[in-house]
Amino acid sequence: MSDLFQWSVRYSVGVQQFDADHRRLLELAHQMVTVTLRGPLPADPGDVLNELIICAEEHFGHEEHLLRATDYPRLHEHRREHQRLLEEIQDHKAAFADGKVSADDVARFVADWIFVHIDQEDRKYRAHLNERGYR
Repeated sequence: MSDLFQWSVRYSVGVQQFDADHRRLLELAHQMVTVTLRGPLPADPGDVLNELIICAEEHFGHEEHLLRATDYPRLHEHRREHQRLLEEIQDHKAAFADGKVSADDVARFVADWIFVHIDQEDRKYRAHLNERGYR
């Protein structure tokens, strides 16, 4: 299970701060599963999920700010993808609160969307930011 949340340099987007943010999101997703598997729980999985959502919102804000400041041509599409992801995680949060999905299900969803988003969206800005000195 923990392999699902393993960071690897192959996921790097070439900007250290954004890589650190992605690693933190994965750590939080892993923590959701960890606190669920151990009892008694040192932290509530819902609290970890709330922290994860806040972390994602902050990360998306940082990305969008830098992309706007550097005139990234795909900013509108990238922002729209962030909004979609936040809506999906809020849907999962509601389903978790209603007992319709487990913390494990939510954590797997988060890990999947982090890796897919990195692969399909974030890598597109790598050259743009690297050419402007962001690494």
